[in-house]
Amino acid sequence: MRLYNDLALEKNMSQKFQTRLEHLISQGEQISAQSYQNTNGYMSFSQESKDLYVQWIFSSKSLLKLISDNKKAIHFELFDSAGKKTHSMETDPLVLRRLISILRATLDDINSGCLISFKQLIQADVFDNELEQAKHFLESGYPVAAAVTAGVVLESSIKEICKNNGIDVYPPGSTKPKKLDVLNAALKNAGIYNILQQKKITALADIRNNAAHGNTNQFTIEDVKDMIRDIERFLLEFA
Repeated sequence: MRLYNDLALEKNMSQKFQTRLEHLISQGEQISAQSYQNTNGYMSFSQESKDLYVQWIFSSKSLLKLISDNKKAIHFELFDSAGKKTHSMETDPLVLRRLISILRATLDDINSGCLISFKQLIQADVFDNELEQAKHFLESGYPVAAAVTAGVVLESSIKEICKNNGIDVYPPGSTKPKKLDVLNAALKNAGIYNILQQKKITALADIRNNAAHGNTNQFTIEDVKDMIRDIERFLLEFA
C-alpha cells in the first residue's frame, strides 16, 4: 500500500506554499504601508519595521529556495538579486514593490501548476520504503528492528516538517540537530498540530527509544504494529 500518491502530495504541498506566499505578500504590503519616503527618495522604516523587513526578506528567500529546491531557480535568483539593491536599512520604493511582485508571480505559477518542488515527493518515497521495511521486520519476527526503523522515519519526518514551516532544526552555531522532544514541542507551539498530537509523538518516540536501548519489556508487538500505523497516519496528515 502506498502511503500517499504523487497527486495528493503535490496538492497538499501547493496549498501549503500558497498559504505561506499569501501571508508573505500581505506582510510585504504592510511593511510598504508603514514606511515613508525620505528626502533622498528612499524608503525609511521605524525600528520595528526594520526588524520586520529583515525577517520578511529572510523568510521569503527561504520559502523560494524550498519551493524551487534549487538556489539558482529563476524565482529565487530574481528575488535575491532585487533584494541586494538596498541601502543599509533603506530601500528604493520600487525595490520592495518588485520583491512583492516576484512573490505574486511565484504564487501565480504555483496556482497554475507550473512550479512545484519534487524534493518532498522523493522524501515521501523514502519514508514509504522505510515503513514497508519496518512492516517486513515485524512480520518476520523482529519487533525491535521494526520499531527502530519506524522511529527513524518519525524523527526524519519531524525534522522535515520543521524545515518546511521555518522552524530551526539546529541550535545556533551547532551542527547537531535539536532533540526530537524539542522539535515536537516547537511544532506544537507553532500551531502545526495540537498538544494531543504532541503527546502521541512522544509516546511513539518512547517505543523507538526503548527498542534502541534493548528495553523489550517496555513494549509489545502490538505496540510496534500500532506505532507503524500511527506514523503512516501522521505522515498523511502533516508531512
